[in-house]
Amino acid sequence: MQVMQTGGGALGGWSQLIVGHQWPSEMTVTGLNAWIQNREQIANAHHNIADLLSAAKTGPLAVQEGKTADALVQLFDDGEQLARGIARKNSTKKDSYTAALSSVHNLRHKLSDIADRYNQEINKILESKEPAAVKVPHILEAIGRG
Repeated sequence: MQVMQTGGGALGGWSQLIVGHQWPSEMTVTGLNAWIQNREQIANAHHNIADLLSAAKTGPLAVQEGKTADALVQLFDDGEQLARGIARKNSTKKDSYTAALSSVHNLRHKLSDIADRYNQEINKILESKEPAAVKVPHILEAIGRG
């Protein structure tokens, strides 16, 4: 029997038949982790850009006078606001991916509990003195309920 890998170990026994069809794949977990990191990097980069634009706006450009200087300050301000907006949107997406990952781990934990409960029931059936012809339908019934 194939063993399902979990974040905290492996589910053995009859787990693949009991909950395997509902088990989120490692690719799902890996993808969510990658998307979380990606969105965080994008958000951080845009926060840095916004900070640089703000520093330029309040530093060297602040002492400049005239229409051109005012236009540059406005452009830098627009760029700063745009960068901060992009950073906020990416932070929100990161938070959504983080919540999804938490839900995946929660689902895996609950499925592990279900698998453990029905694996114990199946083990009791297997340990009984009943003939195999009586055990098999009981095992199938336990798998179906899980």
